[in-house]
Amino acid sequence: MRMDPVELVVTGERERREVDFFGHSLASMDECLKEYHSGLDGNTRHAIDSLEPLAGRRVLDFACGQGITTCLLAERGAHVIGIDITPESIEMARELASRLGISADFMCADLLALDPLPTVDRVFGRYALHHVDPVLFGTRLAAALAPGGWGAFIETTYTNPILRLSRGHLLGRFGVARLGTLDERPLDQHDFADLAQIFGSLDDEVSELSFMRILDRNALNFRWPAVTRLFEGIDDTLQKAARLRWLSYHHVLVVGKNPGSPK
Repeated sequence: MRMDPVELVVTGERERREVDFFGHSLASMDECLKEYHSGLDGNTRHAIDSLEPLAGRRVLDFACGQGITTCLLAERGAHVIGIDITPESIEMARELASRLGISADFMCADLLALDPLPTVDRVFGRYALHHVDPVLFGTRLAAALAPGGWGAFIETTYTNPILRLSRGHLLGRFGVARLGTLDERPLDQHDFADLAQIFGSLDDEVSELSFMRILDRNALNFRWPAVTRLFEGIDDTLQKAARLRWLSYHHVLVVGKNPGSPK
C-alpha cells in the first residue's frame, strides 16, 4: 500500500498555525520510544482494539503526528499509512519506525488534497478531528473506507459542561496550562450526530475516564505522584458507573461498524 510522495500545499491560515504549533511542539525520540513501549492510555488501547482484526488490513492513521500510533497499528500486522500535515512530525515518525524495525508508510500531506485517496479497511485518529472541520474531514475519511470498513477516533469532547466552562474561562489563566492550539474545538453531541450520519453509525465509548486526570494535568502538571494516584482512583471509580461517561474529556468514537458485526 505504498503511496507516492505528495507535495504539501498549505493554503489556509488555520492550517499554517497548526503546522507551526506542532512543528515546534515535538517530543524527543526518547519520549516517543517511552510512550510507544508504555502502550499509551486506556482509551488509545481500546480504540486500537476496536479495529481488530488488523493483521493484513489496510489502515489510514490520520494526523499521525510522530508515528507512535502508526507503529502500534503496524505492530499488529496492519499495512499502515500515517498522514500528517507537519513535516517535522513525519520526519520523526519515519525515524521512530526505523528504530523500532517496523514497516509503515508516512506521508506529509493534506488529506483534502490527496488525489486519489488511498482505499483502506480502517481509519484511525488520535486527538485529530477536533483540530479540523469534523464534517469536511470525516466525509473524506469515510470516502477512503472500503465497503465493510470502519474506524475509531480518540477525541477531546465537550460532553462535560464543567470542563467546557473551565476550558472557556480558565485555560491560560490562574496557572491552568493551555496545551493545545487556539483553533481546536472539542467535539460535541452535534458533531457526534454528523459523524454518525457520515459513517453510518457511531458508538460513543470511554475506556479510561479523564475528568480528575485533566485537572491534574492542566492545573497541577502531575506534580505530586500521590495526588495523581488519588485522582486516577477517583476517575476509575467514576468509570465503573457507565452512565457517567459524559464526565470524561476524552472519548472513543467507533464509526461505521454495524452493531453486532463480528470483529
